[in-house]
Amino acid sequence: MALRVNNHPSSGPTIDQHVHSEAALAYAAQLPNHDHGEPLWQPEPSKYGEVLIGGVGFVEDGCFYRLFNCTLAADDPVNANRVPHGYIPLEYDKWALLQTRENYLPPKPIYSKSISQFKAEAGATAKGVSLSYKFECKSQEGAILVPGSDVTLSHVQANLRFHEYVRMNHASWHAFAVDQGRMIAPEDVVLVIG
Repeated sequence: MALRVNNHPSSGPTIDQHVHSEAALAYAAQLPNHDHGEPLWQPEPSKYGEVLIGGVGFVEDGCFYRLFNCTLAADDPVNANRVPHGYIPLEYDKWALLQTRENYLPPKPIYSKSISQFKAEAGATAKGVSLSYKFECKSQEGAILVPGSDVTLSHVQANLRFHEYVRMNHASWHAFAVDQGRMIAPEDVVLVIG
């Protein structure tokens, strides 16, 4: 889940210069119907670390690239003093607004509407029990996510503090990305909220 800023006519035209593989685009297009956030083709931590609440960054080729984390101090190891000029961290009441649900999703496949059949088969191996799945796709594109274990959901509930913080700082976030040499549209810079 991310807060995304829409491009306004006063912002002028934008050009999407990001490189996206066909697989990443198909995956993202096929799975958002499940309302579990932005489907990432490459969800594994990058050199920037894991995707964390408060991450400000962008998605390219199915991977989230963090510019910095707005809920952490500038000198936090995650930020390493690489934050926009005039940076002030976002403070919020985590006890009231941060929600975590263990076992939010069981370790079973999530798949797009174009997947028409699903079968699970259990078997025994020398290392223990194995589970295999069979899928059939009824169109040219489909997407499947198979979590390796139960999924825990962490997200910040809708609140005015986050929205106001994005409104006040989004332009500086985009400028920060551009100053680093990135070709990125303003609406592609997002704040991770879950």
